[in-house]
Amino acid sequence: MEQMKEELTKLINNTIKFFVGKKYIKNQAQNWVNEISDQIILNISAKKIPNYKFVCSTTIIKKGNSSLNFSTTCLWHPADDKTLTIKYENNILYCFVFLAWLKLL
Repeated sequence: MEQMKEELTKLINNTIKFFVGKKYIKNQAQNWVNEISDQIILNISAKKIPNYKFVCSTTIIKKGNSSLNFSTTCLWHPADDKTLTIKYENNILYCFVFLAWLKLL
């Protein structure tokens, strides 16, 4: 499970870096979050990880005088179901990706 978490962390970071540019463009931010989440799920699907479902949520916020608080809570089986939250930051924005994988019974 730890190896899968490391692979997913790398996959998520690479996906974020691919889509997020060096300049924050307000009318592109929604496209970025959609594309990042979609690409993460597509890349995971290509790995053909059996017996799991994945849920991905992406948030982008421009740096400045703003704040963001969020939380996610689930009721699940802790031995089999896992989550991963990645925070990416550059000089113009923050990008948060939340990924959950749930074992199919």
